[in-house]
Amino acid sequence: GNCPARHTCQRVQLDSSDMRCIENSVGKCSAYGDPHVMTYDGAINDVYGVANYTFTQFNTSFDFDINWMVIMETRATGQVSVATSFTLIVDADNFTYEIQTDERANVMYAYNFTNGLVTSDEEFEQYIGLEKKSAIRFSTNFGVSLYQKSTRGEITVPYAFMGKLQGIC
Repeated sequence: GNCPARHTCQRVQLDSSDMRCIENSVGKCSAYGDPHVMTYDGAINDVYGVANYTFTQFNTSFDFDINWMVIMETRATGQVSVATSFTLIVDADNFTYEIQTDERANVMYAYNFTNGLVTSDEEFEQYIGLEKKSAIRFSTNFGVSLYQKSTRGEITVPYAFMGKLQGIC
């Protein structure tokens, strides 16, 4: 689409192909520092403790055939904690995959595509549009993208998921 600056063409409903230009800031959640979490609605929450947290998740109770979630892992550093890794887990009828990024720009993944769409690591990295530099960035075929640089992580979800997600985001 021909969207203005700071907008992208996004699906409006999960069960529809209707697309609209929507601000990029809609559907963004980030964690930074020790970690502070800026939620989809702009609230800032502090997360204390060392644990694996459900950063955000979606389940198919909303008539979409893909379940997915993002886990944020924290570790102690001095008297506070920081986000060290983010893991995206995707489960659909004909594929599953898990992608973990960490604060050192490492990426680990596992996948199983029973439909034969992806058969090699190279194909998988292309499928998710993996960018590995000093930061990691990738996207799903349903519009969810994840970015991590050091202890800062950010997830962006299409507008169609808004109001249908759970977690600390």
